[in-house]
Amino acid sequence: MLQTDIESILKMVYTVKGLHLALRKPYSPDKFFAYGAGHLCTVEVHGRKLTAFMDKVSKGGKQNGGNMAKQKEIKTNAMRILESMKIPFVHYTYECDEFVDGLQIADQLSLPYEKVYKTLVTVGNSRNYFVFVLPVAEELDLKAAARSVGEKSVEMIPVKDINRITGYIRGGCTAIGMKKQYVTRIDSSARRQGKIIVSGGRIGSQLELLAEDLAKAAGAEFADIVRQH
Repeated sequence: MLQTDIESILKMVYTVKGLHLALRKPYSPDKFFAYGAGHLCTVEVHGRKLTAFMDKVSKGGKQNGGNMAKQKEIKTNAMRILESMKIPFVHYTYECDEFVDGLQIADQLSLPYEKVYKTLVTVGNSRNYFVFVLPVAEELDLKAAARSVGEKSVEMIPVKDINRITGYIRGGCTAIGMKKQYVTRIDSSARRQGKIIVSGGRIGSQLELLAEDLAKAAGAEFADIVRQH
């Protein structure tokens, strides 16, 4: 999709909704985000068909995943999967003009770092992709991560490849509902936390759920993957 096409869509949204929306970068040929006036617009491109979701977001907002009737328009693929598996979750929304890192989001939602988990994607020496979920303030131990998935080594994928590989963008990447089912490991600390908070599948969305339920939904196992200080 061309930049001019995207801008035309944003103008159309303004005509219908009266909202000035600024395009978020990076964007991809099949999905992009725009934000403005307290609204997050997600547009998904399916061939010649466009699907737009308009979400009204609020700083520190909290919505219960059990009441989906009122928030049908803001469901992400991750939410749909959790619902289909009858896994309970709590949905948090937040405003984010520019994503920096997970610590920024934890601070914005006044959440303890140890409960907020980030999702990292790596590639192994076999050229297969592997997903790791760990506390937002911690660093991935690449050697331990490689051992946990039976690889000689793993390394982080380039940011520009996140969307192509996962279907998500940086700041909105979650282990649930990626383009393919990749081998996934969740740091063992999540079990001690009980409930943890991960990305909901797009910028502006976080999900709180049991670590065991995340493992179930993502087809993941637990392992010690955090670098020890």
